[in-house]
Parts: sequence; structure tokens; C-alpha cells
Amino acid sequence: MPEMPESAFTELAQYRAIASSPAEVTRKIADLERDNQKEREKVRDLGEKAKAIPPEGAVVLTGDAAKTHEAFVALGLKPEEIGTLKTERDDLSGKLKERERKDAFAKVAKLGDYSEDAIATMLDMQSLNGAAWEFKATKVKDPKSGKDVDTEEAWLTLPGDGQKPQKFTDFAATAPQLKGLKLAGGGNDGIPGRIVPEQRGDPGNGKAKTLADFKAATDGTAEYNAF
Repeated sequence: MPEMPESAFTELAQYRAIASSPAEVTRKIADLERDNQKEREKVRDLGEKAKAIPPEGAVVLTGDAAKTHEAFVALGLKPEEIGTLKTERDDLSGKLKERERKDAFAKVAKLGDYSEDAIATMLDMQSLNGAAWEFKATKVKDPKSGKDVDTEEAWLTLPGDGQKPQKFTDFAATAPQLKGLKLAGGGNDGIPGRIVPEQRGDPGNGKAKTLADFKAATDGTAEYNAF
């Protein structure tokens, strides 16, 4: 058997340190190649995922926030235009509520045979600010024909916790501001559109005044503004 050169012996010793046989070396090389392929695939996947990462400073919207943003974009409006529309909406909403409030008071006055002065008076009454109104169908006897006729009855619920619906006629009976404002034949003092000062807390001489005169004399007083 020929003598093995020292260099070949050294190389064999290195192989022996890795594996005990050429077959084992082949198997280990195959394992390394397979593991290397897996790592390459992982790096490639990470590269693809990195493409989906938003750039620095970007805002990511998800879920409902993303839907809300899409809805705003679909409107085609600038942020300042949206602010203007909101202001206009709030203004129109306030005007609508005030119009509905005036219409309700006008209907109440008509049903209760009150003068037009009563509408302005009710608008000034703090206790009626925010009241909920309901007009219920009812029947009353026509004094001329004696027959029952269809009409409506005003009910209100005053603002605040624990308030219950009540007939407006019951409320009006306890509100001094409304006394003296019945139209002629309406069951009160018979003075259309006039105020009986002593019934409204006016310190005057007891003669009837217009609503404008009365407000000028009582505006800001505790008794008038308490209602």
C-alpha cells in the first residue's frame, strides 16, 4: 500500500472531523443546502412584507376609521368646506327648532283662544324653553249648535327630570304671565291682546297695558323671568 502524503493525510483528518464517512459528508451537505434554501425563502417573504409597510410619517387607518375616511373622500370636500357645512347645518337646525317652537305656541294660542300677545309671552317664558308639546285629538261641544266637534288639546312636558305630561290649560292656570291674554269670549277678562297688570306682577295702577308696555316695565324683574 503506497504511503499517503502528509497533505492528503491532513485533508482526510479534516473530513473525519466533519463526518465519519463520505456518505455522511454528502448527507450533511444536502442538509446545509436545504436549510440555506429555507432561509432564502424567509428573506424573500420578509422583503415582500416590507413593501406593505407605510413610509415614515404615514397614518394607517383600519376598521371604522378607514370607512369614515373613505366616506369623506367620496364627498369630494376639503376639510374647511366640511367645517363650513357643519356650521351652516347647526345654524339651520337652530332656526328650525325656533320655528317649530313658534308654530307650537301659535297653535296653543289658537286652541286656547289667546291673543297674539300670548305667543310672544310664551316665547319669553323660561319655564317653556325646551318643553315638549303634544296635541291630542278630543271633542268639545259647540256652544252654537250644541253638537260635539273634533278639535285638539295641547299637552306639554316641561324640561327637567321627573316632569310628567300635563294639559296646557292646567299649566296656564298657574302661570300669571298668561292671565289677561284671553280673547273676548275666551273665558277671561274679555280684553283682546291686553294684559291685566296686577295679574302679572306689574306695580302699576291696575289699568290694562299692551304687551310692549308691560315688558318695558317688568323686563328683568325676578317675577317675570322666573317663568
